[in-house]
Amino acid sequence: MIFLIFFAMKKGHFYNTFYQRHLGHLSKGAPTKVKDHQFLEIGYFQGRGFDTYTEFLPKAELHSMEISCESHAKKNDNYETLLKADRLHCGNANDVSWINKTWTEKMNRPDAPPLKIVVDDGAHLAKHMAQTVFFWFPRIQPRGVLIVEDIQPIREANKFRTQFLPQIMSDLHYCGDPKFVDDGPCYPTLMPLLASITCEMHICLFERNDEPAIELDLVNSTMPASALDSSLCPSLN
Repeated sequence: MIFLIFFAMKKGHFYNTFYQRHLGHLSKGAPTKVKDHQFLEIGYFQGRGFDTYTEFLPKAELHSMEISCESHAKKNDNYETLLKADRLHCGNANDVSWINKTWTEKMNRPDAPPLKIVVDDGAHLAKHMAQTVFFWFPRIQPRGVLIVEDIQPIREANKFRTQFLPQIMSDLHYCGDPKFVDDGPCYPTLMPLLASITCEMHICLFERNDEPAIELDLVNSTMPASALDSSLCPSLN
């Protein structure tokens, strides 16, 4: 029986079945041998989710980012251990310079396993969630996934759902037909790497295709204005 664990069953969310379905093949109950991989959580808070992922994904080298370590993260019993092991990174996961430094110096090491999973459970602000996609999606290995939680219709998250998601879905289905001269992908750093987008209640998963992971410069790793204003995109509206 595939290992099923209680995942973020917050009021109104039913993420347990979603995670089991999409990450079960990497869990400790997977029927086939699981290769070492790297996992990143954005939004450690008090570490309860991270503790769950640690049990659920025993072959993962787990990392987490948290902006409020002193007020929240240090309440977890493993706080000091994770800090010393460079697994908990205290800083602003919406700051492209900081996350690039953390990625380059702490995660993207010659001896590190490939980055396969990124989960954004951070501030739940539209601009932060979109920034997560633009920075991390290209760096995920083929057939890895990026998951964004808590995209329910609240003011802070609305533009991710109403502006970014419809546009990146258009990019996913972009065919490059020369008859449509004004057509074009709005997000050229993401579109060539997309295999699928799966959304359920309050959560979306972006799957990488078979193209290799790529390192972008900071300009191309930064969320463009069109991410939260699709009127700035080519005429796909």
